[in-house]
This record gives sequence, C-alpha cells and structure tokens, in this order.
Amino acid sequence: MNTLFIVNPAAGRGKCFRIWTRFEEVLQEKANFPYAVRLTRNKGDAKKFSATALQEGFERIISVGGDGTLNEIVNGVVTAKIILGILPFGTGNDLAHALNLSLDFSQLMKALVSPTIRNIDLVKINQDYFINASGIGIDGYVVKHIDSRPMIKKLGKIGYMLSAFQTLMQYHPVQLNVTIDGENRVLSNVWILAMANGPYFGGGMKICPDASLTDGLLDLCMVQNLTKLSFLKLFPLVYSGRHVQQHQYVTTLKAKKVTFDSPAHLVLQMDGEIKESTSVTVEVIPGAIQLIT
Repeated sequence: MNTLFIVNPAAGRGKCFRIWTRFEEVLQEKANFPYAVRLTRNKGDAKKFSATALQEGFERIISVGGDGTLNEIVNGVVTAKIILGILPFGTGNDLAHALNLSLDFSQLMKALVSPTIRNIDLVKINQDYFINASGIGIDGYVVKHIDSRPMIKKLGKIGYMLSAFQTLMQYHPVQLNVTIDGENRVLSNVWILAMANGPYFGGGMKICPDASLTDGLLDLCMVQNLTKLSFLKLFPLVYSGRHVQQHQYVTTLKAKKVTFDSPAHLVLQMDGEIKESTSVTVEVIPGAIQLIT
C-alpha cells in the first residue's frame, strides 16, 4: 500500500524529528510497502502535502507529529477515501491518547505492516474540520497566547499551564446564543464551551470523559458562572475528568449539531489550531475517517 509519511520536525519542541530519525531506520529495514517522506517547514505544509498526495495516488497518509499536524492532514483530505495513521511523536497527542496508541517502535511497525482500520467520526466546523476536539472561551485564548510566544510554546505542557494562568488574569467570560439539536439556549458567563469527539484536549485534559470517536455524536462541556478563584479550584480536576461532577458550574451533554453566535468576537481552537469568528456551526460526520489503530 503506497504510503506517505508527513513529518513535522518542529513538533514536540523538536523531539519529533529526533524520534523520527530513529524510527526511519526501523522503517527502512522492516517496511513491506512502498513509501515516501515529506518534511513540513511552514504552517499549512501538511495540508498541502496531503491534498497533493491524493492526486499522486497515495493510499495511506501517516501523520508524524502531534494533533496540529493531523488536523492539517485531515483538512487536506477531508472525506476522501484514504487511510490515515498516526505516529504520535508530538507534544499533546490527545487523539493518540484516546486511541491508546503505543510509542513502541515494534508496535507501530506492526500496525503499519498489518493494519487494523477503524472508521472514526469527523467534525465539520464552518468550512473547516477537526477530528479530536475544539473549544470556545478561555482555552482558545490560551492557545492563541502560546502561539504568539515561542518561548512558552517550547515548554510543552508546562507552557500550556503557565499560559492558562496568565490568560485567566485577563479573560472576560462571554455570552453565547446556542442551538443544540434544534433547541435554543442563551448561555451567560461562559468560560469554556468544549466540543469533543475524543475525551482529551490541551495535552491530557480529560475535558469530556465519556466522548467516543465512533458514536456519531459530539460531546459538549459547558463551564459557566465561576469567579476566577472558583476556576482556579476547578481547573486541576479536568486532568482526571472529575470537573464534570461540579454541576453548579459544569454541564455536559451529547449532540449531532450545534450552532452558536456571540455579540463578542469569538476565538476558538480546533485540535490546537486557532480560528476566529462571530458565528459557528458544528456538525458530526459519522465514520468519515479511516484510521489505523
């Protein structure tokens, strides 16, 4: 099966490229399929490479990096009939975490040589797509804060936590007009509205503990009506998923389609990639992605 490896050398603060060079030695020795390798240099390269791969006749594309790299690849191929895979050599790897993917080279090679394929849900958000999770509220501003500060970005998960606390000091909760599967709601004092296909985001936060990649549904986690002190107390619970038990602040539910808008300008993140808008439509496309697991 003709395979393209799209490698993001900068993922994982450069760790990805170091691991990839070691893995490629194993690949050269044990691969029983033809393959090519392309290294990204700039934002958008992975999307461009994956779109070109379709025209070149590749049957599989393997994302080598983190969730952001995979997000670009997904947006390059969208719902095309091509098999995707992940070598989780980046920082966050939240989708790989949800799939329990191994970092062991022998296990990764076994998956490539004798793959098990699962159909995974895809999520369309306006004209873009994500495969793992998206969020509006403070998490979007946290990612934006990290992207604008290269030194913090190099700190990985620690950098995410530092940015979260710095953003907290300046963040003002928003009001959202939301329609969830046809039901209209007005959400006030919103800190986070997370929309998850998988349970994790932000490098290991279990934002939607019951989320499934294959149920055809989007999991929502709405966090409202906190003071900054209450948010600081709630924040550590998200790593275990116990935040969803704080019903005075957190509401969870499942949906197929969500639309929302706000008088304020919205910053949202999709698999760690930033978008900005005032009106958003989110819809699940069941089983749209073929993924090696």
